[in-house]
Amino acid sequence: MEPHLVNVTVRNGSQVSTFNYEEVLAGSNFVLKPNSEVILDRARQRFVAMGAVGEPGLHDLPAQNTNLLDALGSVGGLKESNANPQGVFVFRMGDSSPTAPAKPVVMRIDMRDPAAIFYARQVMLKPDDTIYVTNAAVYEWQKIIGPIVQTLVLGRAAGVTSN
Repeated sequence: MEPHLVNVTVRNGSQVSTFNYEEVLAGSNFVLKPNSEVILDRARQRFVAMGAVGEPGLHDLPAQNTNLLDALGSVGGLKESNANPQGVFVFRMGDSSPTAPAKPVVMRIDMRDPAAIFYARQVMLKPDDTIYVTNAAVYEWQKIIGPIVQTLVLGRAAGVTSN
């Protein structure tokens, strides 16, 4: 298991401290008193990849500070056969406050622009973000026209054999 996906909780009587395992490995050590409890549990830091990506579904963030480019790489990137590089979206529920409810945030990146690679490195993913890559218009057209062409071909073949 990746260190950034593990939480370390230390209980010393009524005092409870929680660390990320990656912080502990980096030197954030803690003196344990007698009868202390140390609990390791899996931190839920996941994102959803949908649409025209190599491996759609629910995925663990690959690192503590994961950017959009790293996340796309971890799911196999955009599917060349049907992805629309103009339609790369990140959906996020914004932060809420006691006076205002959370507002959704939608970011769109046009990956046809070479500068988008640098921008995608600056977009840091948060747990529960959703990446959605739209299908290219040609692919959508093929989904519609494919069954029609198959029906015509099968109908024509059936007509030839019945004569």
